[in-house]
Amino acid sequence: MTNLFAVGFESLHDGASAASASHDAEVSLDDADVILFSLPIPPTAYEAYQGKPCLSDDQSFKYKEKLSRWQRELASAVRAGKTVFVELTKPQTVYVATGTVEYSGTGRNSRSTRHVVEQSNLTALPCTLSGVIVGTGTEILTAQRSQMLSQYWAKFRHLSWYEVRFASAKGQQPLLTTKNSEQAVSAIIPYESGGHVVILPAVNLDADRKHRINSIEFVRVLLDIDAQLRGEPPAPPPGWMSETRFQTAAQRRLQEELLRLQEAEAEAEAQRERTRVQMSLQEANVIYGLLFAQGKQLEKAVLRGLAAMGVAAQGFTDGESEFDAVFMLDGTRMLGEVEGRDSAAINIDKITQLERNIAEDFARDEVETHAKGVLFGNPQRLVPPEARTQIFTTKCLSSAQRNHFALILTHTMFAPATYLEQTNDIEYATACRAAISAADGAVVTFPVVPTDNSASRASGDTETRAANESAGAPPK
Repeated sequence: MTNLFAVGFESLHDGASAASASHDAEVSLDDADVILFSLPIPPTAYEAYQGKPCLSDDQSFKYKEKLSRWQRELASAVRAGKTVFVELTKPQTVYVATGTVEYSGTGRNSRSTRHVVEQSNLTALPCTLSGVIVGTGTEILTAQRSQMLSQYWAKFRHLSWYEVRFASAKGQQPLLTTKNSEQAVSAIIPYESGGHVVILPAVNLDADRKHRINSIEFVRVLLDIDAQLRGEPPAPPPGWMSETRFQTAAQRRLQEELLRLQEAEAEAEAQRERTRVQMSLQEANVIYGLLFAQGKQLEKAVLRGLAAMGVAAQGFTDGESEFDAVFMLDGTRMLGEVEGRDSAAINIDKITQLERNIAEDFARDEVETHAKGVLFGNPQRLVPPEARTQIFTTKCLSSAQRNHFALILTHTMFAPATYLEQTNDIEYATACRAAISAADGAVVTFPVVPTDNSASRASGDTETRAANESAGAPPK
């Protein structure tokens, strides 16, 4: 599991899944996969020189060593191919002693001159920013090709501001700019090692009194950006996915065709045919994400499953907002949030996120009514569906009732979706859509697949009824 280590980032709640340390801690970043770094604050100076704080000899030595040590640690992390996120707050410059003292005169006229130089806390960074201008502002625009930051900005724009802006240098990819679009406040700086430095504007995760929830979501989004930067491959299917009960006729046919082509002579035509079949097999396998995936892989599988049921759903992003699934059903606009968990139930945090998304969606000029929320959850995704004992937490179920949201276990979509992809059963597709539409604060129970082995392929009917009843909802 990818872990994030935060250095000096005081806005992060202790409940977030991230280790942390102060700038004074002498810790190594070698164990960290992703680093979140805030600029060190210089010590309090009791003297001034040319209008700026001037540190004592002892303070100067310790402060310079601190900046140098973190620069080495961060540079080493980037060289190792890691991602370093930097919260760019107002740079602070002080005068530090060089260690050189100049003596002049003799006797009573002798005097010593202590040499000092300017020292900025920006020197702790592994990269150099050019054209730095200090100044606070809140009018921030997304730059072109900034899709990688779209999810982050959609969730934390209202908690962010800039305290410094800088010129976009060659090789850097601006993500956020000031209102005049000439200077950047956020950028990606790539390295040949495969590592990246991602500059972010100042953020206060406790500004709206949702400190813990914001912190958890903040860490998750940063890890998602890191995965995109590293080109992280889709999660491999667990071992139980190889069981024949999860194989569809289309998958078996494509696998057999691919095996036949692999045994054929290595002619150009055969190679092209193998490539075609491999691509078809990859496309056919997308639907299996409903059983075990998370993140973007699960989002694609959910959209595929909805399409099989005759629902034209799609993800939405406009540089400011990002929603996993938006679709119309029986004249009602639906907005979906997708979440997969390795070994736990889907909790209240995702309902809270869905509430925020709906409010943000309604605030857009072209939207006139509130959307109905749909939470697609894949809890305990690494164990077979029938062995999953944790689904949605009690708070999650209770909040879904209060908001009249629909809850969908993605693994219960698998049997209906694969059946519909192999048939043209319009009546059954209509029944599946009706089940989603009718869910009012409850877990959706899809109709049993109309096949001879429907008993073994039923889509979690007993399981979802139990979840509804545990939350006090009437059985559907």
